[in-house]
Amino acid sequence: MWQERIARGAIRLARVIPPGGAFLLADEGTTADALSCCGRPVPFPQKNGTLAGRPLNGQAAVAEMRASWGSAGHFVIVEPAFWWLNFYSDWYDYLRANSQLVLETDLLKVFQLTSLLNPPPNAESVQTPLAIPRG
Repeated sequence: MWQERIARGAIRLARVIPPGGAFLLADEGTTADALSCCGRPVPFPQKNGTLAGRPLNGQAAVAEMRASWGSAGHFVIVEPAFWWLNFYSDWYDYLRANSQLVLETDLLKVFQLTSLLNPPPNAESVQTPLAIPRG
């Protein structure tokens, strides 16, 4: 069932991501390579190309996104990570202020990233600590 949902989501995502385009991916590590047919997924947050765990708070998530901004044209959130939208509310506000929602389903939310027009609150003091992922 999950693989079928991901396959349907990949078809929809492929219509939004330009061929060969990169996208930031928040998926709680659940999609493996299933979305790589849609472009080049960049784990979020990441360190050296691998998933680096969850941000500690919204400001840390904003800092991570700012650091990754130029590496992708879209941000994709997969349903297991939808809880981020409430938990990291500062980050979600920042994402909405600097992007456009271009696809929304029960599985995916896809934002087209725009230029960084809106600095995060307290930008000078934002740190980038990451939480250790839970098993």
